[in-house]
Amino acid sequence: MINRSPSFIYFWLISCLVAIAMPICSSYASDIEPKIVAEQKISCKAKNFDVFFKKFTESIEMQKSCTRFPFEKLELSEEGEEMVPRKLQLRSEQITYPLILSKKQQIEQNLNFHIEIKNNKKAKVILYKPNTGYKMVYRFIKKKTWQLIKIEDWSI
Repeated sequence: MINRSPSFIYFWLISCLVAIAMPICSSYASDIEPKIVAEQKISCKAKNFDVFFKKFTESIEMQKSCTRFPFEKLELSEEGEEMVPRKLQLRSEQITYPLILSKKQQIEQNLNFHIEIKNNKKAKVILYKPNTGYKMVYRFIKKKTWQLIKIEDWSI
């Protein structure tokens, strides 16, 4: 019979518990994650843009799943005495969320918005603060799902 030290037995028991727990934990995570992603994809498929946009502003996870990459961002850049538009193509890891403030944050910051929808296939949301230089334009397109494709920062 092989004589095992208490530390060896302790190590062996912990190793066994980890080996048993790992598949259970990873299985649970893999079951939950696709369900969340599927729910967000369904929300991106909303027929009504207003319903989609309300959910989009309230969920960072939905913003992540309903944004098309590479993502285009236009911002004003100072060149000499003038402000000129500059286009950027951003990858997902270059994005900082939230892309748009929640309804509550918009109200707290006295921001207004205006939505323009064309043929339920394109939408433009203008977020602005009256009597200031703050103006953001969010452009969405719907093919199979609604996707944010571009942000234009016209703030001066």
